[in-house]
Amino acid sequence: MNIEMGSHRKTKYENVYWSWKSLRYRFKDENGKWVFRNYGAGSPKDAKRAQMDAQERADRIRAGVLDPKTEEIENHSRRPVEELAEEYIEFLETKGTKPENRKTCRNNIDRWVKECEIDRIIDADPSRCAVWLSRLTNIKTGQLLSARSQNAYRTSVLGLCKWASDYGRVLKNPLPPKLIPKADEDADRRRLSRAMSKEEFGWLIAHVPDYRRHFYVMAALSGIRWVELARLRWRSIDFEARSIKIESGKSKNKKAAELPIHDDVMGVLQEMGLKHPNAQVLPVEPRIKTWRRDIDNARKAWIDAAGSEVEGARREESEFLRYIDCRGRRIDRKCLRMTFCTWLKDADVDLRDAQMLMRHGDPKLTSNIYTDVRLVNLGAEVGKIDMGQVGGKVEQG
Repeated sequence: MNIEMGSHRKTKYENVYWSWKSLRYRFKDENGKWVFRNYGAGSPKDAKRAQMDAQERADRIRAGVLDPKTEEIENHSRRPVEELAEEYIEFLETKGTKPENRKTCRNNIDRWVKECEIDRIIDADPSRCAVWLSRLTNIKTGQLLSARSQNAYRTSVLGLCKWASDYGRVLKNPLPPKLIPKADEDADRRRLSRAMSKEEFGWLIAHVPDYRRHFYVMAALSGIRWVELARLRWRSIDFEARSIKIESGKSKNKKAAELPIHDDVMGVLQEMGLKHPNAQVLPVEPRIKTWRRDIDNARKAWIDAAGSEVEGARREESEFLRYIDCRGRRIDRKCLRMTFCTWLKDADVDLRDAQMLMRHGDPKLTSNIYTDVRLVNLGAEVGKIDMGQVGGKVEQG
């Protein structure tokens, strides 16, 4: 073939040619035959680099240093990371991942690519990624993200890299999970929850429809997590043994558990009436906005019930059922589980038993995070001190 004829013109770089407004280069493949490849628009110098890379790979295959499969993987690893991200999202779709979760995952990956300046997936650096995760901020407010949000970004990015490694898009995982530790969500105390007092809870359930009252009572008197409660089926209720079975596949820690039923919870279950074993016990899960509205309505009703203007003003200033108190603690959905744990402590339930009922792996989590000491009657604890065994007389004043 005469390269100088027709539409091809030489450049000053050997084996690199112009073809109309695009560049092409040639190299000898693993079989020793000349092969032409289109480079497209760009500079002849960049096309020469591509030609040299292609020739080097072909020489390595011919010498037995590189096999064709490895070469194919290396070619994939040099593709723009955005292309691999698109393939990964399509892969998640085939697995049945929800559209909103796929969108969040893609947004997380795009932010990682942009802020860490990742052109190719092989450019990913574990230490740089770990630092980036720890410094992530809310785009709107500029505040540092919570540990849970950091872990969501971590899951998206590491998921892409693991998929690329497992499905032949890169020779080895550029971001091994062990090099990028998860953020400690339990130690992230920037967004605190608080427990409700029994009076606060009473006002709440008195001003909601029955189906939400059922949900809130079961959550506050069983310690079952919000999501687990929404998935609960009638087959998990054992009325004879007065227990609720949490299936391993539906619990947070993936462990099965059997929890005792409180008398008030038993009354709620009987009030609803036994349904089909596979039916949901609580078919309607309250949304976050609904929960927040219920809290606000209960507080408003409590303030309106004041007997005088003075009492009404005092209640306005009170933190009773206030969604966020002066310490920044919230009555969020987690508070029902925290309320259950706090009521256990107030009822003098042993810490080990409370840990088992809460299904915690560490008793420190039960006592230090899920117990709201503000609602524990410490005065009664002090009153348990028996001064009768003291030998001397305790003088007053």
